Amino acid sequence: MSKEPLIAVDDLSVDFTAGSTVTHAVKNVSFDIGPGETVALVGESGSGKTVTALSILQLLPYPAASHPSGAIRFKGENLLALPPDGLRHVRGNNISMIFQEPMTSLNPLHTIERQIAEVLRIHKGLSGQACRARVIDLLAKVGIEDPEGRLASYPHQLSGGQRQRVMIAMALANEPDLLIADEPTTALDVTIQAQILQLLLDLKAEFNMAMLLITHDLGIVRKMADRVCVMNSGEIVEHGPTHDIFDHPQHAYTKHLIASEPKGSPPPANAKAKVILKTEDLRVWFPIKRGFLRRTVGHIKAVDGIDLEVKEGQTLAVVGESGSGKTTLGLALLRLVSSDGPIVYLGDRIDGYDSKRMRPLRRDIQIVFQDPYGSLSPRLSIGQIIEEGLGIQAPDLSRAEREARVARA
Repeated sequence: MSKEPLIAVDDLSVDFTAGSTVTHAVKNVSFDIGPGETVALVGESGSGKTVTALSILQLLPYPAASHPSGAIRFKGENLLALPPDGLRHVRGNNISMIFQEPMTSLNPLHTIERQIAEVLRIHKGLSGQACRARVIDLLAKVGIEDPEGRLASYPHQLSGGQRQRVMIAMALANEPDLLIADEPTTALDVTIQAQILQLLLDLKAEFNMAMLLITHDLGIVRKMADRVCVMNSGEIVEHGPTHDIFDHPQHAYTKHLIASEPKGSPPPANAKAKVILKTEDLRVWFPIKRGFLRRTVGHIKAVDGIDLEVKEGQTLAVVGESGSGKTTLGLALLRLVSSDGPIVYLGDRIDGYDSKRMRPLRRDIQIVFQDPYGSLSPRLSIGQIIEEGLGIQAPDLSRAEREARVARA
């Protein structure tokens, strides 16, 4: 490894100003990354990891965001002092980023081909068949099956793992020197997560890339990182080689982070517990329609003949790969998608209920959706989002009572 770092972050601070309020999000952070090296920024949500990474490419909401101190030197050049044209050349060309949530990072109105081709057109000047051939090559390299057949697909037509692979293909289109990976596997199931991590390792070795890995998952850090920087409340509280951090943590927060990994076993289940929710031979089939008259020519069997019971005080886990039908099963049990088969809640069959009859039950049967970015309205405040359900399900509560319940939640 070269003694000269590829990138050096020196005494970086980030403030956010809203009216008269100033939030010190990042405080005097310093670290460097050598050519071909992987450095992990580790910490809980809100510790300043992503803000630090976005500062490298100046992707923060300026002028609300500012840098009271610091420099970010990439190959000796201070990125914070670069003019817009200079930054445009660095972004996506020398330094690329895989964002945390591909569904909100990919444009829903453009095909996969168009989005990857845009990177190649801007930075490499490619167009026509040469550009298409490079897009197909990139999709194949990141493990997309039938890459030529996927060119016309839109993001919503891909699984979570496929969307993440497309994001990686875009990031690697220009073979960057540094790849910033912000929680690259957060929303993926374990089998797809393992594939994505191995893919990143293989591509890193092939292109001799350096990587800044942002994550809260300590298992990923152990597998991927050469060195670790532990962040807490906007500061790096400990840093060092990965094995030293895990084997001999020094800072109290690092010890707390490592000790917080899930351990132990669930309590024994009570076989005599009351059945809360039950279904037998539950099916969710989606019709395949073709032709001018849109005739049904077949079905996609998303859920096919499932039996299950959920008992009082117990947790039932439904496990499987992406696309195996887990989410569809949950939506069917809550009557959020059409299904065939009995669904019994507290002794009453609810599979025949219409939306009006289901509405009173919505306060008793709740769901936490997989993707908060797609589930939370960007037009409402956090208080309004949480309070909205209370306004519908508990209209007798006063305004003060609703606000108190929201604050407590």
